[in-house]
Amino acid sequence: MILSDTHVFIWFVNGDDKLSEKYIKILTDEKSKHLSVISCWEISLLLEKDRIKLKYPFDDWFQKALKVSNVKLINLDLDIILTYHQLINFHSDPADKLISATSICKNMPLLRFDRKLIEYPALKIVKV
Repeated sequence: MILSDTHVFIWFVNGDDKLSEKYIKILTDEKSKHLSVISCWEISLLLEKDRIKLKYPFDDWFQKALKVSNVKLINLDLDIILTYHQLINFHSDPADKLISATSICKNMPLLRFDRKLIEYPALKIVKV
C-alpha cells in the first residue's frame, strides 16, 4: 500500500521520462495505490499557472488517469487535518504538507520525487 505524490502520479500517467524505471516498476507492481484528493487540487493549480500540460481537458484526463493507473483517491478528513496541524517545522507548501499528513495519518509510505519531503522524520518514504 502506497500513497503517490502529485508529480509522481502526473509523470506516471503521462509517461514522462522524469520517472526512472524503479518508480515505474513500483507503480506498476503495487496493487494498492492511493492519491490524496489534494493532488487533484494541486494539479488544477498547476494547470492554472500553466506549469503543466495535459493531453486532455482536466476532468477527462483525471477520470482516465485514475482508471488506467488503478489509483484510489483518499478524501480529506478530520484525522488528516489534525495530523496536518501537528506537523511542525515543515516546509511552506500546503499541498505537500497535506499529502504528508495523509501519508502519516493513513500509515501509507509516500512515493515521492521531492527531496524536501525526504527529510521529515515522521514520514515513511518508499525507497527508490
